[in-house]
Amino acid sequence: MCKKCPGCALANGQVAASSEHQYGFLITAPFNVLFLDGYSAGDHSSFDGHKVHLIACDGMTTFAVAEPVQQANNKTFAKALMKIMLGYGICHTVVLDKDSKLFKEFRAMCDLLNLNVHVLSGDNHKGMLVERVNKYLNNGLRIVMNERDSVCTANESILLLIDGWNSIPIPGTHLSCSLVAVGREFNFPVDISAAKHLELTSTPASVKSYANDLAVLLVASREIAKVLLKEQRTWHRNLVNSRRPDPKVWNIGDIVFARRQTRSGKGRGIVGKLQYAHTGPWRVCARLDGASYELEHCLSEGVKTKKHASHLSPFPLPLKAPYESASVKGFEPLQPFQLPATSQYVARYEPFHWLSLSELNDEMAPFGWTIDDVHNADEDVDPFSPPAMYTGPPPVMPLYKPPRVPDTSTLSTNIVKSTDRLFFISHEIPNSNRREWRLVRVNLEESMALRPTCLNDGRYLVEFYVIHSADIRYNATNQHLWLQYHLRGDLLQPLTQSDTHLIRPPDTSEQLAECHNLSPLRQWTTLTQESTYRHGPFEFASIHGQKSRDRVALSDWETLHRHNSMFTNDPPSLELPTYSIHLDRGVHLSYSSKELAQVLLLVTEHASTNGETTIR
Repeated sequence: MCKKCPGCALANGQVAASSEHQYGFLITAPFNVLFLDGYSAGDHSSFDGHKVHLIACDGMTTFAVAEPVQQANNKTFAKALMKIMLGYGICHTVVLDKDSKLFKEFRAMCDLLNLNVHVLSGDNHKGMLVERVNKYLNNGLRIVMNERDSVCTANESILLLIDGWNSIPIPGTHLSCSLVAVGREFNFPVDISAAKHLELTSTPASVKSYANDLAVLLVASREIAKVLLKEQRTWHRNLVNSRRPDPKVWNIGDIVFARRQTRSGKGRGIVGKLQYAHTGPWRVCARLDGASYELEHCLSEGVKTKKHASHLSPFPLPLKAPYESASVKGFEPLQPFQLPATSQYVARYEPFHWLSLSELNDEMAPFGWTIDDVHNADEDVDPFSPPAMYTGPPPVMPLYKPPRVPDTSTLSTNIVKSTDRLFFISHEIPNSNRREWRLVRVNLEESMALRPTCLNDGRYLVEFYVIHSADIRYNATNQHLWLQYHLRGDLLQPLTQSDTHLIRPPDTSEQLAECHNLSPLRQWTTLTQESTYRHGPFEFASIHGQKSRDRVALSDWETLHRHNSMFTNDPPSLELPTYSIHLDRGVHLSYSSKELAQVLLLVTEHASTNGETTIR
């Protein structure tokens, strides 16, 4: 990834450094950076003879402008771009897509106008903002053209759709594109006003007074705009950093798929959109700087490449039950001969031992010896014949060494010094004999508010984490753990069908939970008990120098695996997963789980029976 490339920063935001802005360069005002590309609704001309539209998208606000042209060449594009810049402001840099069919004309246009040019790589389409606008135009024109059964009004439809695009909020904010770009809100879907226009019949004195008031208002508005721009930068930076997912971590020897850019080739008869977007299998050979890995093809010897961690996905292993996974029930494949492997092995087994002298003599003289004393002297009293299978006692199980539980004062000091205050505990399900491992977080502020003696007796109010439902098939180090939220009504009066809510853990997750009337599942737990304490306190893992908010380090998982015999549920595997399901994790997720609903019911009943308060 190029650090100074705005396209790489936009397409690979999850691996960019935590800098002040999303791009590597500063965008202080709208229309400083313009993304350019062309769009045409098929090979046809409008009523005015226009065939192609020049689409310009602002890099700061995503405000889009469409200018129709009759011919696709550098002169017509230069004329159209000058109309756009004279109406909205001269840009500083133009961003072009190298894979665009009109790249040569756009490059000649920029040379003609003497503009700064930044070219995106041919494999990077996510960084081109106009691609998003064109995809939106495709969806809108598909509806309009099918209703009218004609493409003759494509020019008017494109302009109408662009007006609707500019009325939407800037991605990640509540400010509309038109408000930041041109200073006023656009009404959706079209800006129409049925009110009567103002009639200017003022006196010269009132006009002069009005002009003086506007001058003062203009100065104040500029100062307010600077403050708002600073707040918007801060808010946008925090939002982008909070939405930046952590890259996957791969080990040497893992088998993975690698994502590629599909391209069409008329000479080879290849259709790009019909090709697989992944190649493989590849074996991870080395770990490079910047979350990149060196790969070697498993089937073609000597073929190597370099890929970023975000472009890799686990290679699926053969399914144990392929017919059941395909929802084919009751099908049994043909099995003409089904013999156990043990019986085949025993049938071929023949005990072996070295022949004694008497046995060799018996083979030479099958009718026996004439002198019995000589024969008896050569016989073995106890010939050696090893047993076919081991019949001794079973091996002794290794002794389990429980973790060393710190004393109350040491534990309290470590909790106060810790940042995340995470613990692995053995959670006893109330009214049952089950014990499950759980990742919990000590809420020190709530614990001291509800129970001031918690630092002396080691009994704290803990909040439970659960594994994200989309990461069940990942290995332990790649799983995301989010707080287990429930509605406040379900926490006070739980039901057997209570839903579980998961919220992405940025700084604003608690405010979002308050807006939706959610609260995390909590329980009073004595962390100094030997049956409860397993590991902690510890922090979330750091991935490539950046601290994550929902990932646990490998060393902490290995500590939990050493106490696997103390739980009824198995910890996540440390190996590569069987297969992965790629889903877009939203900020707020709600799903139904019978196991979590049952745990909520038992924990709430136990707290109510003991008279313990978990919610203020």
